[in-house]
Amino acid sequence: MTTDLSTLTTAAKKWDDMAKEFFDHVEQRYKDDVQDRPGRSRQGQ
Repeated sequence: MTTDLSTLTTAAKKWDDMAKEFFDHVEQRYKDDVQDRPGRSRQGQ
């Protein structure tokens, strides 16, 4: 008995690509909104 996993593999690849795109977007947004604010000190409080 054999099983064709190509459809599952393709779907998993699309999910991985989407997750990477989402992570990259969130990471950049965080950097823009939180880390790079003018006048913001990088020292802990």
